Amino acid sequence: MAGYVRFRLATILASFLLCLPAFSQCARVVGMTQTSGSEVDSEYYSKASTEYCSTDFSQVSYEDVKAACPAYAEQGASAACCAAFNTKACQYEAQVNNFGSMCPILFINYLGMAGPYPAGYFVGPCVDGTKGFCIRK
Repeated sequence: MAGYVRFRLATILASFLLCLPAFSQCARVVGMTQTSGSEVDSEYYSKASTEYCSTDFSQVSYEDVKAACPAYAEQGASAACCAAFNTKACQYEAQVNNFGSMCPILFINYLGMAGPYPAGYFVGPCVDGTKGFCIRK
């Protein structure tokens, strides 16, 4: 039961941290935009919240990220850690950059539980929440 509660809290926090820009598509999905209720596109909202995620992120091996990213590091994610995170995210680029589905949230939550990493560990140092998780340079 405690694991479920932790997972739900991490999901909520990840949603918030990924949607910081108030007008981003992700923020629109979780209802954090600055539009009034009458302006919300309910068809888009209902589709986004139920869109299928084609990858079962609970079955993905996160060992390569865990090897590069020490859990609970005082300084947060290092450059090597962010490189490993980006490599893993880019293996699932279509899913983790699709804020019209639950895929990005599922990806970051299962990775967080695999670490275990505290909420927000990768957000900021590795991603800014506006371009998705996979960032091709």
